[in-house]
Amino acid sequence: MRRRHILITAAEQVKEAAKKLRLTELERKVAAALTSLKTVSDQVNDFESYQNIKGAYEAQVITLSSMLDTFIKVQNGALQAVLDTISDDVGKFYTALHPKESVDKVRLTMVGDEGVEFQ
Repeated sequence: MRRRHILITAAEQVKEAAKKLRLTELERKVAAALTSLKTVSDQVNDFESYQNIKGAYEAQVITLSSMLDTFIKVQNGALQAVLDTISDDVGKFYTALHPKESVDKVRLTMVGDEGVEFQ
């Protein structure tokens, strides 16, 4: 019986100590506010990180676009040089196929980015 009395007393003391450890309403509000601030802080950090990544990708897109524009100019210049080289032969073939037409100078030229025109 004595043991039981000691256990009941100890349990009551533990309950009393637990009540003292409970957060007050103000402490709960502060804890909730701190949790919200931590969440917002994490989101701001993530946003800044994603902005940096986005900036890097945008710079790459601009660089690749510039490279493509330069490549197309070089490609078109090279293709026009080839067309200029074969234009005389095309003129001879055209004259041979159409002897009744009077064609002076046949020229193949670039039209747009990828088209070829017969003049």
